[in-house]
Amino acid sequence: MSITPEMIELINTTVPKQQERRRTVFDLSGVAHNELAFTRWYEYFLDKDEDHGLSDLFLQTLLSVVGAKLKITDFGVGRNVQTKKGNFIDLLVYGQGEDEGKSVIIEIKIHHWLHNDLLDYFDDAPGSDSDKVGVLLTINQHHIPPGVKGKFVNVLHGRWLEAVVRASKTLHLTTEQFMLLDHFSNAILNLSKDLTMNTQVLFFLNNITTVNEIVATKQKTSDYILSQLDSSAAQMGFSVGG
Repeated sequence: MSITPEMIELINTTVPKQQERRRTVFDLSGVAHNELAFTRWYEYFLDKDEDHGLSDLFLQTLLSVVGAKLKITDFGVGRNVQTKKGNFIDLLVYGQGEDEGKSVIIEIKIHHWLHNDLLDYFDDAPGSDSDKVGVLLTINQHHIPPGVKGKFVNVLHGRWLEAVVRASKTLHLTTEQFMLLDHFSNAILNLSKDLTMNTQVLFFLNNITTVNEIVATKQKTSDYILSQLDSSAAQMGFSVGG
């Protein structure tokens, strides 16, 4: 196999470095890719009854990312809320008091494919169509099924958390609030790095033919060197093997 100009050019090209990835408590706990664990954390951050004081920050940034005109300030949150048809909504943010009859329906996806009855989720949630919005929360861009277009919006985990972190900089967070938000946001950003095509993979795919040629040339070179060693050893009365 001859050395091609493409091979020489690629050899002289700097291979992209692996993306840096900060370990978080999610990694240490073995739940860095666990959908249920992240659902529980989202529920925790959206729960006004928790003492972290970040529920408004999370909900308002989500509504902003969605581009919804819906306004909810008094709300509760439920996890695995069962519909009349027996399906389960991952998270349901429901209005209370003056905001009763308003809803945000959140379907969370990390590894699993979308096979949920989103129309049932939307229809079952409290409120008229104009007073509720559905969110399909995913790592990568995902199409919205035809039956719920205009009812559900696709939002990326990373985009939501980036908006939360950006908005939090205008607040005076306590040390505890900062640590909670820091670990969770980094866990979400790690997911995006783990499950999306990184620069190294993209580099390989863009140069796959030339890379394979270089690998084949390396193998032929290795075979040639070994054959020469065998030949030299035989001439000297030695046997090379193993």
